[in-house]
Amino acid sequence: MEKQSVLEVLRQKAEQLLSANDEKLDELETIKVKRIFHEVQVYQLELEMQNDELQLTATELEQQKTKFTNLFELAPIGYFVTDKTGIILDVNRAGLQMFGLTKEAITKRPLLLHVYRDDNDIFYNYFNRLFLNPVAQSCQIRLINAQKQLLTVNIEGIALMNTAADPVCYLTVTDITKQQSAEQKLKEAKKTLEIALDASLTGIWDMDILSGQVYLDRFCCSLYSFEPDAHNQKYENLMKCIHPNDRKNVEEHIRKTIIQENEFNVRFRTASPGETYKYIQARAQIIKDQQDKKCLIGTFTDISEKTITELQAGKIKDEQQQMILAAGLQAEENEKKRISEVLHDGIAQMLYAIKLDVDQIKHTADGMMISKINDLLRQSIKDIRNISFELAPAILTDFGLADTLEDLAIRLSNPKLHMSTKVTNIHKNLDFQLQLNIFRIIQELINNSIKHANAGKIIIEVTKKYKHILIKVTDNGIGFETDDQLKIPKGIGLSSIKNRLRLYKGTLKIESQLNAGTTVYINLNIKKA
Repeated sequence: MEKQSVLEVLRQKAEQLLSANDEKLDELETIKVKRIFHEVQVYQLELEMQNDELQLTATELEQQKTKFTNLFELAPIGYFVTDKTGIILDVNRAGLQMFGLTKEAITKRPLLLHVYRDDNDIFYNYFNRLFLNPVAQSCQIRLINAQKQLLTVNIEGIALMNTAADPVCYLTVTDITKQQSAEQKLKEAKKTLEIALDASLTGIWDMDILSGQVYLDRFCCSLYSFEPDAHNQKYENLMKCIHPNDRKNVEEHIRKTIIQENEFNVRFRTASPGETYKYIQARAQIIKDQQDKKCLIGTFTDISEKTITELQAGKIKDEQQQMILAAGLQAEENEKKRISEVLHDGIAQMLYAIKLDVDQIKHTADGMMISKINDLLRQSIKDIRNISFELAPAILTDFGLADTLEDLAIRLSNPKLHMSTKVTNIHKNLDFQLQLNIFRIIQELINNSIKHANAGKIIIEVTKKYKHILIKVTDNGIGFETDDQLKIPKGIGLSSIKNRLRLYKGTLKIESQLNAGTTVYINLNIKKA
C-alpha cells in the first residue's frame, strides 16, 4: 500500500472517530484498523531510519568532497578542468603556481592561450584525440607562464562525457623542464664521455660478481675480437682472451679486489691469435646497490701503442747505455794497454839495461851487493811483467781465452795458492771483446778470493753452451753468511763485474757459507752461437 493511500485512510478514520460517539468506538476497532495502524507505525520507523541514513550519507559526501578538494588543491602537480572547447573551468594551486597567475586570471579562458605557438598544432590534435578515444591520452608540449618563460610539460588527460552537451576534460600537467634539462645535460655528458673514451682508446665494462656475467661496450667487444652485439659474456670467456702468462695475475687481482674492496688496477696482454699482442690497462672498483649487491665496474684501455713506444724507448735507452758502458770499458782497456806498453817497453827495458850494466861491473864490485841488486832487478822485472799482463794480456790477442786463463793460473799460483782452469768450447776466434770481458770478470773474482777470502785453492770453469757463456769460480776461503742477494758484500770489483754483465744481459749468483768457501755463477747471453 502506498504511503499516500495510507494517510488518506487514516484521515477518514480519524474524522469518523471524531464525529462518532463513544459507543461506536468499539465497533471501529476492527482488525482492519489495527492492521492499518501497524503499517503506519512501520512506515514511520522506516522514514526515520531513512532520514538517519540520508544524514549520514550527506555527512560522508561532505567529507569526501573536502578530501577531494584538498587532494585537488594540494596536489604537487597541476590539475586542470576544461570544457570541450578547452576553456579552463577549474585549476588547482600547483597549476596556478606553474603559470604564476591567480585563479580569476586563468579560469574561463582557453588553455590554448598559454601554449607556445610552435606547439599549437600538437595541443590541438591532442585535444581532439581526447574526445575520440575514451582512454587516457598524453602529449608533451611547451607552455608560457606569466614571466614569459617556456615550460616543457607532460599532459595526461581524459574526457568524461557527463551529458551529450556537457563533456568535461580532466588534465594533469607536470612540469618536466628541469628533468628535460638534466636529461639533455646527461646526453651531452654521455656524448662527451664517449668521445673522450674513443679518443683515449678506452671502453667500459662491468661484472656481476654473483653470476659472473660481464657486460662489455662496443669498444671492449672489438678489443677482445667479440662480435659487435656480443655485449654479455661469461667471466670465463673474458679470461680466455687474456694472455696465458698474464691470466693468473689478473685473476688474483680480481679476487683481491672483491675480497678487500680496493681498486683494481692491472696491466696485461691479450691472447691475440697473431704474433702481435695488445697491451691493456684495466681499472675497476666495487659498487654496491641498495640491496648491497656487489658489481665490478671499470674501464679497459688499449695502451698497445704507448707500451710498444715505451718498450722501444727502453730498448734504445738500454742500447745507448750499453754503448756508453762499452765505450767506457774500451777506453779503460785502451788506457790499461797504454800503461802496459809503457811498463813493458819502457820501464822493463830500462831495468833490463840496468841488469846488463850490473852484470858488466860485477867483477869489480862487491859480489854480495851485486847479487842483491840482481835479485831486486829480477823481482822488479817479474812484477812489471805481471802488472803488464793484468793490464793488457797480449797472450789473449795471440792465443785466446783458454791459454790466457791457464797462464794467469801459472803466474798467480804459489806454495800457498793453487789455481786450476777448465775451458770448454771457447775457441780463439770467439769475439775478442767478449773474451776480454770474460777475462776481466774472472780476474776480479780471483782478486776478491785472494784479498778477501784468504783462499788457498781456486777453481775456474768456463763453458759455452748454445748462446750462453757459463762461468763458475769456486774457492775454499773463509766465506760469509748470506740469505739473499742484498747481503752480498759490495765493492769496486763486484760493481765492475755487474757493469760488464749488463753488456750481455747476464746474471750473477753467489753461494757462500761461513768457513766453507764461496762459489760464483755467471751466465752471459751472447748474440752469436
